[in-house]
Amino acid sequence: GSAPTPAAPTSGSVVRTVSIWLLAAAALAAVVLAYNTVQTNTRLENERAQLQQQAQNCAEERAANEKAAQAQMAFLADPATRGIKMNWIDTTINAPGAVGMAFNNPDSAATYIRLANLPALAADQDYQFWVITAGNPNPQPLDVIRYQDSVLIRTQYRDQAQAFAMSIEPKGGSPNGVPTKVVMLGT
Repeated sequence: GSAPTPAAPTSGSVVRTVSIWLLAAAALAAVVLAYNTVQTNTRLENERAQLQQQAQNCAEERAANEKAAQAQMAFLADPATRGIKMNWIDTTINAPGAVGMAFNNPDSAATYIRLANLPALAADQDYQFWVITAGNPNPQPLDVIRYQDSVLIRTQYRDQAQAFAMSIEPKGGSPNGVPTKVVMLGT
């Protein structure tokens, strides 16, 4: 004898085999789709949480800025606040329109400064704010000023302030507690 020849698959068994493969492919596709959906949802949830935190941070920052602006307005409107105009006095540096205002209030023990049109400094220089008080003719250093045009900047307070000055100093401020180059003065 001859070996029996395998029977040709019937059309029903071919349909069953194809159906099983299609079902397996559909199940695999469903698993991949579910995994991708979970991953996308997780990513979107993380992004939503980050955006909510950013919105909360912005709201808190806005509220803090509004509170600071209200405090500054109250300070400026206080009858005890005295404004002292500071003029550019250095003739070696061209600074058209450079001006400053020092606002001093002994009742609230606070001093602010507002500057406009100051020349940009070299990277190795800073502006430094000074005060002259009653009974002490020597300028006392207050703060190194990170200059921003037209922004009210809070600085240190000294009792009995009579005059204010601005100098140009090496980066970080005066190395010896004495102004290097006074460029603005107001009394």
